[in-house]
Amino acid sequence: MTVFFEAQGYQLVTGMYGHSFNGFMGVGVAYPMDTFEGVKIDIERLADTCKWPVDPAEHGPGSGSYKRRRGKSIFKLFGKLFDAVAKVVVSPVIKLGLLPPAEPRKWTEDPWVAAEKRSNIMVSARLRPKSAPSNEFLVSCYHMPCAFKTPQIMMLHSALAARRCRELATGTGGVDPEEPTGPNSGCPVIPHALVGDFNFMPNSPMYNMVTTGEVNESTCVAEWEGKWQEHVPRSKFGMDWEVGDLGGGMDSAYFAADGKEPDFTNYARIKDDDPFIGTLDYIFLSKKTKYGTGEWKVSKTDKIVNRDEIDGPLPNDSEPSDHVAIGVDINIV
Repeated sequence: MTVFFEAQGYQLVTGMYGHSFNGFMGVGVAYPMDTFEGVKIDIERLADTCKWPVDPAEHGPGSGSYKRRRGKSIFKLFGKLFDAVAKVVVSPVIKLGLLPPAEPRKWTEDPWVAAEKRSNIMVSARLRPKSAPSNEFLVSCYHMPCAFKTPQIMMLHSALAARRCRELATGTGGVDPEEPTGPNSGCPVIPHALVGDFNFMPNSPMYNMVTTGEVNESTCVAEWEGKWQEHVPRSKFGMDWEVGDLGGGMDSAYFAADGKEPDFTNYARIKDDDPFIGTLDYIFLSKKTKYGTGEWKVSKTDKIVNRDEIDGPLPNDSEPSDHVAIGVDINIV
């Protein structure tokens, strides 16, 4: 891909992660080299940009944390072996009707632990036009973990992505992620965009957090009234989850220009499950702020067909992905 983009006059910056199961997925940003030049390129595992709760019993001085973790791993292994043996023994008995079917297990996962382990990488490019070097801007691309069974993971990563994008757009190259409101907090904030597959719908608390900079009863849509807290991680080891400084949130380019999001951007089916169709991909643009050096203006959005006009689920002969491409023409004013 790098050679292909170079042949077209583009600089391609990628951040690959994952494993063979997901095709070593990744994200990338490409920009035309005759028009823009890179000021700073940032490729980082998003989970490495913040502090995470630490169990003092395991990580305190002289606590023998390695033995504790190793012991937990051994118990987990024995638990999996027991479950496998039980399944082999019990399944035939259930099929014969001698035992009732087992109740399905409720999905449980510690969102803090799972969010910290995610390897998803964010690629950010701070660029400037060669014709107007003072008009710097930043573009960050991210693929949100698909964790709809544990939405707190997506809330954690949504806040991290929006916050880190803003940090990199602050001052001369970003502020310390541990001190987002430190001495650089009043530095100029260049226009910045956060784009990608976010795996959340426009009516979700995560979308509302990114677009308003907050997550509470007043910013969530009516259907989440009294339930938005289900998406917020609980305190752990004395650490409370905070949204952080998102500068009042970001605008979705499609919503800002068209007054609504596309009818869908993803139309997929996993094995024998019912097809899923909905909007998961966005181009989020920074809003004008007190310290902003400019603001975005959307002049055109690429038309996305209506779900009734496409032969799905995707991919199909004319669409190589289960996601359709979105795109906008934007200017800095």
